[in-house]
Amino acid sequence: MVKKKMKNKLQVEALGDRVLIQRVNPETITKGGIILADASQEEPVEGTVFAVGPDCLHIKVGDTVLLPPFAGSQVTLRGNHFSVLAEEEIILRIHTDN
Repeated sequence: MVKKKMKNKLQVEALGDRVLIQRVNPETITKGGIILADASQEEPVEGTVFAVGPDCLHIKVGDTVLLPPFAGSQVTLRGNHFSVLAEEEIILRIHTDN
């Protein structure tokens, strides 16, 4: 079980095979400089793993993952928006070369 501390000492603990993911915010301005209205923005599908439950086998805190657009339950903790979903709902883990 991995616990992650947030601002103001709030501790988050994922249970079972659940994963807490902070989704990447969508772009609000196109490359051409057009400002997008909230309704026209796509749901972000990339995110960073913030906490994992003890039954998660393939995902760890800090991983960048790809999610289905509307997967999981949406929660807000101390002003931060997260998705909570089962590990099996994650489509893939993104590896970056350092």
